[in-house]
Amino acid sequence: MTGPVVVTAVWKEPPSNPVIREQVLLRAAAWRELGFDARVALGIDASARDLEVLEATGVPWSVFKPAGMPSLMRFVGQVMREQGGGILVCRGALVAAAALLARKRIAQRWLILHDARGWYTAESETKREGRARRRAKRAVETAAFRGADHSVAVSQPLLGVGLAYGADPARVTIIPQYVEPFRPAEEPLPAEPDVVYVGNSMHAYQSVELILPLLEGLAERMPDVTFGWLDSGLASGSEEKVSPNLWRRSVDPDTLGPYLARARAALLIREASGTNAAAAPTKAFQYLTAGIAVVTTPHPPAVAELCRQEGRGRVVYSLDPGDWAEAVGAVLSTKSRESFDAHGQSIDAWAALLRALAGRR
Repeated sequence: MTGPVVVTAVWKEPPSNPVIREQVLLRAAAWRELGFDARVALGIDASARDLEVLEATGVPWSVFKPAGMPSLMRFVGQVMREQGGGILVCRGALVAAAALLARKRIAQRWLILHDARGWYTAESETKREGRARRRAKRAVETAAFRGADHSVAVSQPLLGVGLAYGADPARVTIIPQYVEPFRPAEEPLPAEPDVVYVGNSMHAYQSVELILPLLEGLAERMPDVTFGWLDSGLASGSEEKVSPNLWRRSVDPDTLGPYLARARAALLIREASGTNAAAAPTKAFQYLTAGIAVVTTPHPPAVAELCRQEGRGRVVYSLDPGDWAEAVGAVLSTKSRESFDAHGQSIDAWAALLRALAGRR
């Protein structure tokens, strides 16, 4: 590799998590194809599965075993000392704030890029954390947006958060979530579903209590349509038949392709919250890349606005199954299937930004 060193630092988020695999490892692999010396460093207690995922990507990696918050500073400091300088892409405000502190003790010249994966402070709302914890998160996020050499926001609302915290508008760029190019699956495709929902039920913002009643109501109102919930929160290999035309199944992220190629509509179901207001879920862009029409709530606005502007789906302003059945019926009546180049938009923007930052070094 002859291009600049670009290291992505991740703290306590394992690569066996499909989001980390996509947003960190596969993105770094794409950067390497563009000529960057892209690497990843993870502060995790790695499992055997994590190591398998890391080995499979072909991206140089290192693992640092965490031991509480003090070890975060040691981790990012070690990452910067091991290279002669470069661009440190910090996943999230906490890593960026720690890197800013550690950089003061490092002889090598590093640029700190705050990869703002979401609204860090608002996560306290979802997690029901106390006031002291919220204040601490806001201080960390403010430091990251103000102090980083550059920040990347995944949505317009998240840009607004950064500006409210004092970020310099000239040092913030909106780049949509990275997704791999969609590769059509080989025949034969699965016999069903017509409508797919992808979501890990272990996450509070897409819990069984929120999702299942809506899917059951949809299936009841549309008996001739098959619905499938691809739930990686279930035990591997498990499946349940919820109703004659609705199933819930554990599906490995690597095997989503045939289901997306088969589906004629996809669902994104989120309640209104601070976290969802600034989010840009990877799965929404996977849906769009596969050319599937998306039926979504107004949250996250980044996806809802894309559906409105590009005519790629419908926005439903309630969680009433009747309203959703009407919207799903409308998109199913549309025969066109046009892919949205989410990969190209994201990787081109990242390449331009990384080159510009490398030129500043």
